[in-house]
Amino acid sequence: MTLTEADGDQAVRRMEIYQKESEKRLVRFLAPADQRGISFLSLPDEIKYLYLPAFRRVRRIASHMENQKFAGTDFSY
Repeated sequence: MTLTEADGDQAVRRMEIYQKESEKRLVRFLAPADQRGISFLSLPDEIKYLYLPAFRRVRRIASHMENQKFAGTDFSY
């Protein structure tokens, strides 16, 4: 994925996306190095988890955070 700022600056993010059925999805960031290993899991019934390797913890994402930007992109939880 290439992110483009309003001033034209670009940043590249590499990721793997796995999907099973229509509502189970795992996104894992591969690059850049400072985001490598960040993972996001989305399950049915709006259940979502975030793994941050720096903290070695999995956190459930609260419903009030669902429209927040994710990993410096325009993606939301």
